[in-house]
Amino acid sequence: MRRHLCLLQHQHEGHVRGSIARGVRPYIQFFRASYTSHSLASRADLIGQPVKIYFDVEDVRLLRVFDVGGRELGVVEVQGAWRHTAHTLRMRREILALVRDRKLLLVRYDDPVQCYLEYLRKHAGKRRRSASKAETARRAVQDASPAPQAPPGPVQSDDKTRAPLEAASGNAEDATASSGPVKGRSLSIGTGQVFSR
Repeated sequence: MRRHLCLLQHQHEGHVRGSIARGVRPYIQFFRASYTSHSLASRADLIGQPVKIYFDVEDVRLLRVFDVGGRELGVVEVQGAWRHTAHTLRMRREILALVRDRKLLLVRYDDPVQCYLEYLRKHAGKRRRSASKAETARRAVQDASPAPQAPPGPVQSDDKTRAPLEAASGNAEDATASSGPVKGRSLSIGTGQVFSR
């Protein structure tokens, strides 16, 4: 439930990339991976525009994108081999670092996450840190949902959830207005510590 609270979502600033002249549809670059959707790919007017990206660090296969005015542009999905296996942002950073240091070789159609898990399994018997990292990565992949879930944005526009909240706040205001100021009530609790058996 924690990953679906919008206040705990991380925000990242980016730009919509693409080129009309070269025939490149609009997309978003996020930690060396391209993200797009059908709706974003048809919005050539957004190329070069800044956007706000909300993501879940536990599964970065989907992003929720907003423009600078706060209007939602939709959910974009990672493209290429990154979409096959759930992975955290930390795992992607470690994979990119291993590729940069030429410790992990990725072919075009290889699943980076599975190659990373295999790399950790090979080095798990040599160092305790590698073994614990391999187990942490395995649990992260195992505990993730098979289908990626988009993180919520800063504003929820669900009328079904908004109506009960407005009704409850309206009832509370009416009750406060009718009853006047609220006075505290003294409680019959003894002093000192109370131990129960």
